[in-house]
Amino acid sequence: MDIDGDFTIAVGPFNPLNFNHTVAGNWDSELGLFDAGTGTGKITFDGATSANIKTGPSNDFHHFEINTTADKTVTTNNLNIDGDLTITAGTFNPGAFSHDIAGNWDDVAGTFQATDGEITISGSGPSTIKTGTNNNFNNLTIDGTIETFSDNDIEIGGVLDVNDTKTLTVVAGDRLTFTGNLSAHTIVGTLTMNTSAGNNSTLDFTGSTSNTVVVDGTLNLNGTDATGQALVTGAADPALVNLEFPSGASGTGNGLFNGKGRMTHSNGDIY
Repeated sequence: MDIDGDFTIAVGPFNPLNFNHTVAGNWDSELGLFDAGTGTGKITFDGATSANIKTGPSNDFHHFEINTTADKTVTTNNLNIDGDLTITAGTFNPGAFSHDIAGNWDDVAGTFQATDGEITISGSGPSTIKTGTNNNFNNLTIDGTIETFSDNDIEIGGVLDVNDTKTLTVVAGDRLTFTGNLSAHTIVGTLTMNTSAGNNSTLDFTGSTSNTVVVDGTLNLNGTDATGQALVTGAADPALVNLEFPSGASGTGNGLFNGKGRMTHSNGDIY
C-alpha cells in the first residue's frame, strides 16, 4: 500500500504480511494492534511534511525506514523493531523513549541527533551500526552481537552499556566518540577494539567531561603494530576518563591509553 495521508488503527489488529508499505502522513496504531515482527516487510515513512509516529505498547515493526524530505517524530511509547532501522533521507526524532532494534542500524544518509532516550541494538546476526556525519546517539545499549561498520564517528552523548554475555566489536578504522558530561558507561559483556596494519580503532573521550567506564566484563584492545593501534584517548587536561576494572573483570591485547586519565584495577586479570 502507498498511503499519501495518515494511517490509523482505531481498534483491532492490522497484519501487514510480508509486503512493503509507505505512509506519508501521521502513523497512529496506539489503540489497535500492529504486529509485523514475524513478517519480512517494511514500513517506510515518506512524504514532504513533518509527521508523528504513535504506537501501542505491544506493537511491533519489522523493517522500519525514514525516507522523507521532512522529519518524523515518535510521540508515544517505545518502538519495537524486529528488523532493520534505516534513515535513507530526512530526520528521525526518537523522543524521550527507549527503542529496541533487532536488526541493523543505518542512519548514514539521514539525520539522527538524539538528545534524550535510549536505543538498544539487540540483534544476533551479528548486527551492524552505521552512522552519518554529525549524527549521534544519546544512550546506546548493546544487547546482542553487534559490530560497527561506519565511515563516520559513532558518537554517544549519553551512556554506553554492553550487557552481560553481549558483545560490541569496533572494527579496524572505526571510532566511538563520547561527548557526555559525567557519563558512567558499563561493560558487563565484551567490548573489543580490533585493528589492522594502518588502521587504528579508538575510544575517544576528548569531547567529554569526567566520564567513567566500568569494565565488569572484558575490554579487548587488539593492537596490530605501530600503525594499527587500539586507542583510548582523553584530553590532556583535565582528566576526562576513569577506566575501572572491578573484581572479576579482564582486559586483553595490546592497546594504548592516551591523555590524562585514571585506570583502577582490583582482583581481575589484565594481560
